[in-house]
Amino acid sequence: YEVESYLLHHGEKLVRRFDANSYLAIIGAMDGYMLGAPGGDLRKSMSGGAGKPVLLASYDSDWLYPPEEVAELAEALIAAGARVRHHRFSSRQGHDSFLLPLAEPMRAFAEFVATLREQSAA
Repeated sequence: YEVESYLLHHGEKLVRRFDANSYLAIIGAMDGYMLGAPGGDLRKSMSGGAGKPVLLASYDSDWLYPPEEVAELAEALIAAGARVRHHRFSSRQGHDSFLLPLAEPMRAFAEFVATLREQSAA
């Protein structure tokens, strides 16, 4: 119910800030966006990631960004030389899981940030 409450609250705010047609245009752009170079070559489009630390999180109930697609992105980033951590989490809240302060993802994020701080201090 936390997600439902969140969505209702922010949905009411959204109605006051956006014209419905603007929202449809944003949704259309989001749905039509394809991560990857023209032709869909995901590995080629990740070539600028060499050496960069990347944290990816996926949720088993997310239908918008399913774990299999996040794993594909992780593989492309690894092939490009990025230092990737991909965490898969279990949640019943689907795509909106990232909106909730769930313990496991929060811990993974905190560890990732701590690692970045240690590396930048060294």
